[in-house]
Amino acid sequence: MIDNIWKKVIGVTGGLILINGVFLPWITVEKMLDYNIVRLGTLSTVLNSYTYMVWTQYLSYALVALSFAFILTLLMDEKYKILLLALAAFSFVLSIVIFGCVHAFVLDIRALGGGVQSMFGFYFSSIDVGYGVYMCIIGSIIMLSSAVLIWYEGRVVKKET
Repeated sequence: MIDNIWKKVIGVTGGLILINGVFLPWITVEKMLDYNIVRLGTLSTVLNSYTYMVWTQYLSYALVALSFAFILTLLMDEKYKILLLALAAFSFVLSIVIFGCVHAFVLDIRALGGGVQSMFGFYFSSIDVGYGVYMCIIGSIIMLSSAVLIWYEGRVVKKET
């Protein structure tokens, strides 16, 4: 079985990966600039017109808070195993919800075509989900696996004694 310190190291690593994923790009755009109509303010206007993209910003704040709470709880004491499991599970669910929102936004922009693409201030050849969202999912999976290992070890020890 894995030592308890390594489970904590794995959990802290997952939390840090998740926190880094929040600050990495969530949408990647390959653009071909049209220098006559480049306007940077229109990108935020278009993003704010999609309500679920506004909510992903608040969900990302919650994701960072959950990661910090998970790391602090992990480093505190062994008696908060169910709280660790709940924090890790909730961060995983939030990561999946954020991925769904970003993916829906990307699909909406692809479906709307060139007219809306020019609203961004440039014409782009492709838009896709960025690697930051995937890093959030990977980090939350690592956190969840660490929490499950710690929780399961506590159950096995209780049954043996």
